Amino acid sequence: MRRRDLLKLLATAPYLLRSTNIFAEGAPRWDRIVVLIELKGANDSLNTVIPYQDPLYYQYRPTIALARDKVLPLGEQLAWHPALRPLLPLWEKKQIALIHGLGYANPSLSHYRSSEIWNTGSDSATVLRDGWITRCFERHPLPNKFTASGIALSDDMGPLDGIHSKSIVMTNPGQFLNRAEQKEAATTPPENPALAHIIEVQKAINAAPQSMFNQLIDENYLSDPPFKSNIDAQLSAVAHLMATDVANPVYKLSHGSFDTHSNQPPQHELLLQQLAEALVNFQSNLQERGLWNRVVVLTYSEFGRSVHENAKHGTDHGTAASHFLLGGQVAGGHYGQMPALAELQDENLKFTTDFRRLYTTLIEKWWNLAAGSDPFSEFQSLPLFNQS
Repeated sequence: MRRRDLLKLLATAPYLLRSTNIFAEGAPRWDRIVVLIELKGANDSLNTVIPYQDPLYYQYRPTIALARDKVLPLGEQLAWHPALRPLLPLWEKKQIALIHGLGYANPSLSHYRSSEIWNTGSDSATVLRDGWITRCFERHPLPNKFTASGIALSDDMGPLDGIHSKSIVMTNPGQFLNRAEQKEAATTPPENPALAHIIEVQKAINAAPQSMFNQLIDENYLSDPPFKSNIDAQLSAVAHLMATDVANPVYKLSHGSFDTHSNQPPQHELLLQQLAEALVNFQSNLQERGLWNRVVVLTYSEFGRSVHENAKHGTDHGTAASHFLLGGQVAGGHYGQMPALAELQDENLKFTTDFRRLYTTLIEKWWNLAAGSDPFSEFQSLPLFNQS
């Protein structure tokens, strides 16, 4: 994706509310932003956060395991894939938290179903209609001046989805505008709620101050080189939208596919390298603008991958996984317990940390919403943030 394409995308974004940094004690922190990066297809966690001192790791993965002398140690037992080297300075600054063993009971190995569980925050036996963020904002409505409750720069809305969602997908801005304009002249509101929503958002876009968009169109911005990857383009879009004070609390991005059933090592290395470089660029961009303390970035995936490598030098669908949380207010380090390779269940890792603890943590500790009033209040939050 080149700059001119991103400018077209940004032209469809709402620019209505400027944030404030003045909040009463105990008030919701709607100045804070969550960036969700879905590692689509299921990232191989064991070759991302590596138990490099465990001989079983090398026994189970005789050809795809990362050699001890190649990994990046993060302590005595765990290490990173060498492709994540660009992130080491942020780890050393304690601005990256690794949450281990994320999963849920009775896991599904279906891409569709497990993605649905992660996106809605359900258990394995329950089917929910709305994404977990949509459900949260139904209980805790955003201020009226927010145009959207989330922007998806990926191919689906994920946790922003739902009947009452006020979020928008912006991967194809031309189509977005055309559909809205075709309905603009209608004398009666369309029966389709989704199209009605598009019209309302389009009206908000048309009413937005042009000066905000003009901030993006400067010589330095236009003269930047092409993006290194699609995830780099998405994160750059978020950074520029934040710089123009777009009133939006959530961005949903995606990276992958990580569905590495065969010839995994080169594919996985490239995907992790792209992710690491994009995150470093994003952090640097926000740090220069004084915005890094306002954002947290969370990776997630429908499941991990199989403990044992397969005959095609890849991995199959698995269960528990480690994920990243990054930000200027993150209390970096290791959280949760790494699943034991010696205690597998149906040849897969046993989860040790329910993934919904992350959602409670973001709702109660990041956005400062009332404890006990969110959809996941039964799950204990994690101490992932510094006091601020």
